[in-house]
Amino acid sequence: MDIFSYLQGRVAGLKIIRDVTGSYVLTWRGGIVDVYLDEFKVDDDIASFVNSNDVAMIKVYPPLSGGPTGNGTIAIYTKRGAYSNNMSRRYNFLVKGYTPLITTWK
Repeated sequence: MDIFSYLQGRVAGLKIIRDVTGSYVLTWRGGIVDVYLDEFKVDDDIASFVNSNDVAMIKVYPPLSGGPTGNGTIAIYTKRGAYSNNMSRRYNFLVKGYTPLITTWK
């Protein structure tokens, strides 16, 4: 299942169709929706190739009249390593072969 199939029935008013070339077209209240992948604006087709198992979070911003989101925005965030309990919302990873500086000075 791709991301847009997942969002199809879960976001009220969001219409996801394919045009004659097979590309996705996302509209919301008559306007084209902006799609961001890890805070970079991407084409709708690029975002459709993201594996749904790699998605950490999807944020949906509704269309606002005169607001910064214009016609609405979908922000897709991918997973970035393991989360630690004491490091809330920060990315935590281990580099093999790395010795922390604290242990070298003992």
